[in-house]
Amino acid sequence: MEMEGRVIASCRFDGPAVLRKIERGEQDIALSDLRSDFENLFTTLSESQFKQFLGFLETNWAITKKTPHTDPPYDLYEAVSRDGKLKAEFSFRTPGVPSPSASDPYYGGKFPDGNFWVRVQRTGA
Repeated sequence: MEMEGRVIASCRFDGPAVLRKIERGEQDIALSDLRSDFENLFTTLSESQFKQFLGFLETNWAITKKTPHTDPPYDLYEAVSRDGKLKAEFSFRTPGVPSPSASDPYYGGKFPDGNFWVRVQRTGA
């Protein structure tokens, strides 16, 4: 399934090589030392597209948790790949329902307003 949207990446300068440089008092930390903590894809899906996404997901993933929220209404999911190497978190809300972060004092509209987002990370397994 192809999706188009915006990716928000959280990056850090705390990989082992960077921490050793800092301990030695070095200040030549480069962009190549930057490591990605996670990336979120934000997009808009119709209810039928989301159901299609869930169908594709079932092939190689297992949904481990679904948490419904009511104000505003959306569902938060957790999943793990069948081989146990990846974990995912994703959220879906009916198109047109305001973003839960829209009135949050910290996030307050900082993130793109799609009704679906997904994050995939390694589990360390």
